[in-house]
Amino acid sequence: MATQPEWRAPQRTTEQGNLPSLVVYNSLTRKKDAFVPISGKKVGWYACGPTVYDDAHLGHARNYVSNDIIRRIMSDYFKFDVNFVMNITDVDDKIILEGRKRYLLEQFLENHETVDEEVRKVTEEAYEAYLAKQLPLLKDSKPSSFLQDEKKAYGHVLSGKALEGDGPPGDREAKVKMHLDTTRAAAEVLALPSDKAPGLESWAEKASGVLKPFLDKKYAHTIDGRKQHDIFTKLTKLYEKRFFEDMQRLNVRAPDKLVRVTEYGQKIVDFVKQIQDNGYAYDHEGSVYYDTTAWEKSGGVYARLQPWNRNDQELQADGEGSLSANATSFKKANSDFALWKGSKPGEPVWDSPWGAGRPGWHIECSAMASDVLGKQMDIHSGGIDLAFPHHDNELAQSEAYHHKCGAESEQWVNYFLHMGHLHISGSKMSKSLKNFTTIKTALDRGDYTPRQMRIIFLRGAWKDQLEIDDDMRKAGRSWEERIDNFFIKQRHEWHIDARIGS
Repeated sequence: MATQPEWRAPQRTTEQGNLPSLVVYNSLTRKKDAFVPISGKKVGWYACGPTVYDDAHLGHARNYVSNDIIRRIMSDYFKFDVNFVMNITDVDDKIILEGRKRYLLEQFLENHETVDEEVRKVTEEAYEAYLAKQLPLLKDSKPSSFLQDEKKAYGHVLSGKALEGDGPPGDREAKVKMHLDTTRAAAEVLALPSDKAPGLESWAEKASGVLKPFLDKKYAHTIDGRKQHDIFTKLTKLYEKRFFEDMQRLNVRAPDKLVRVTEYGQKIVDFVKQIQDNGYAYDHEGSVYYDTTAWEKSGGVYARLQPWNRNDQELQADGEGSLSANATSFKKANSDFALWKGSKPGEPVWDSPWGAGRPGWHIECSAMASDVLGKQMDIHSGGIDLAFPHHDNELAQSEAYHHKCGAESEQWVNYFLHMGHLHISGSKMSKSLKNFTTIKTALDRGDYTPRQMRIIFLRGAWKDQLEIDDDMRKAGRSWEERIDNFFIKQRHEWHIDARIGS
């Protein structure tokens, strides 16, 4: 396994002689390091915020509650002056796709009053296209026989086994189950005779999983990304509002500074241009790519956090987003990544020296964090799934922005805190896998109280994987009851003392 590059420990200044003795687990070294801020007791902290295209789930709760607990300990107990900055990712491939899909489905339904012949025909085509792409073993399955066919083709997965071999099920199996659920719902309404079909709204609810990608593939190009930007902002504003409602219920402190990608268009363009001017980026057909080879040749470091993953093409592709170009032969190295993406039809647009385009995912955080916290920060935090490529790319491009020579560059982040995954039945809770319980649902139906949720997250180290089971939920309830009983008893004794004293 490749080793991490040298980490330069911040040195105490004479005015920091009375700093609290604090050590933190640092992903940049994979060990506990003495915490020394850059300036006195001031702490500049940037936390990766949510990508707002759906409701936040319990995995997000684990991340942001853990951030909140560490932040409170540092500010309330150790008395550090923490400037906690968080972003809202409101420009992203997932947002673009979901915004378009919702809009196009709404437009399709507005043209019909009932489940007429065209609605049924389009749904059948969408069903067939979905099977062909996502479940090839079922590509010839008819709606009327889907339940039998899925058991024959994927019965082992449905019964909790792995796709291949005897190992435990994981993300691959969760993805298959997600696709089966989506197709099964559509098959249910398609199998009904016309006179038994539900109303249009119910039909759309069942079949939306196959209809949305089908309509997007056919009609995405009809959306004007410059004039119809509200298709995307309507989605992001809704889920940003819901996210902060969830955080308020969980008693998570609001950030000291909130930044949004949509408010940083020109600054991101300028950030990319500076990297290119420094010699560490190249453009291709309206897009701009980070040149990892040029940066390393100048003495810079790429993949500080997880160098062992730098050649993982699956992770690299996931980091580029589902709307990125499939052909990548023009890249100087496989590890090169997009800083700026030339917009295709149906995508939001900003003007740039390279033509109409939009920011790459990784550059967004670099530009926003640097704008608020400067050329170096004390703490950067986020979920462990973001370590590579997202955070490694952030580090490389930010150092290439702030320094013209890699050999003379300073590390952009001194301490990286990564929160562990939350797992359910062996699989990571994930929006993209749709195997999640939203925070709102969990609290509304009484699965947890906000305090129980915080207690449960405290039962595991913030950096480690945590799996929630019935025993852990019972332990959370028990702890909450003990705390409640303690304060009830104390309140009773205080009242007695007050009466005696009077």
